[in-house]
Amino acid sequence: MSKKNSIIIFIGFITILLLFTSEKKKEINWFPSYSIKHKIPFGTYVLFDLAKNKLNLPVKEVKETPFIFLKKDTLIHGNYLIYNDVVQLGKTNTDALLNWVKKGNNLFLFTKKINRPLEDTLGVRIYSHINLQMDSILDIDFTEKPYQLKNPVVFKRPYIAQSVMEFSNDSIPENKYTTLAVLQDSLPHFVVFPYGEGRIYLHTIPEVMTNYFVLQDKNYQYIEGILNYLNNGETIYWDTRYQYGSGANGIFKVLMSTPAFLWAYRLLFAGVILFIFFEGKRKQRPVPVIKPPVNESLHFTETIAHMYLNKKEHKEIAMISIQHFMDWLKNSLYLDILKPEEQIKKDLLKKTKLKEEDIKKLFQLINEIKRKEKVKAQEGIELDKLINTIKNGI
Repeated sequence: MSKKNSIIIFIGFITILLLFTSEKKKEINWFPSYSIKHKIPFGTYVLFDLAKNKLNLPVKEVKETPFIFLKKDTLIHGNYLIYNDVVQLGKTNTDALLNWVKKGNNLFLFTKKINRPLEDTLGVRIYSHINLQMDSILDIDFTEKPYQLKNPVVFKRPYIAQSVMEFSNDSIPENKYTTLAVLQDSLPHFVVFPYGEGRIYLHTIPEVMTNYFVLQDKNYQYIEGILNYLNNGETIYWDTRYQYGSGANGIFKVLMSTPAFLWAYRLLFAGVILFIFFEGKRKQRPVPVIKPPVNESLHFTETIAHMYLNKKEHKEIAMISIQHFMDWLKNSLYLDILKPEEQIKKDLLKKTKLKEEDIKKLFQLINEIKRKEKVKAQEGIELDKLINTIKNGI
């Protein structure tokens, strides 16, 4: 394609792109950012502003990892709040937080998934509970009477799955945790675990922290209950690092937040794609594809097998299978197949994790086949199954 035609196509592409985007109504951003700086539905600007500026709670924003933050000052005391769809802290941060909680502090986690070591420590598993009704009422409520809701919680978004908890009584007895709120009258989604001298609060529906939830109808009553547990007169260390929308510092943050730069970036990207498509093709002749030789041994084997089957020579087939099995014992398991049968059985049992009865059953069938003049097809199938059981059990 000539350069002139490439330029015409590029200009046409940009024109169509501008026509479709210039009059386009800005859509609502439903990205679950959980960022305190975002006023989109699933940001958490409203709750952070409510706690810090309206209710004047002792809130301190934390932008570092728990390990670094807690290492700076060993006298830090209070409540550590982390929330996001998924909170994967890693071993170093998990150990730092657990050691801090042991000293009499509180950790609040609002998330649908935590790392497995922390689940094991608490003796809990988080799993999704499917709600097929797909209505706008989120059936959650507190278990303690002072905090129980007078009005239902409303969440007008397609909300099919919520996360709830199940507990391992071997790790933590039932009387060692307290259920604070439940889904559908019985499924726990907000639980407190005593840990050392402190407590770990785990809430599996982090959407309750978002702008969209807080501003819906009378959901503030549920938020009041959450803040009652969080506000115990001590400092609230509000983590903003593990939120999806926390973003990265640098030039790309500026680009994405400035429409002019963003459009320049889009045009540059479109130009590079068009250049690669029209000018990035190889100029030399394509290398011919040489097909590898076809392996005909499989077809030959199938042909021989069909001949045996058509003549109903089942014993010959069975004897070949037995011979292959003995060769396999010799070449793969390095067994001496010239030894007596009982010794072969013992050696096979030592080198594998097979059941003794399976080995005896196979060798018994092999001996029966060798003694018979004619073998039925069903016996050959049974022999093949037993051999595969032995091989798969290694």
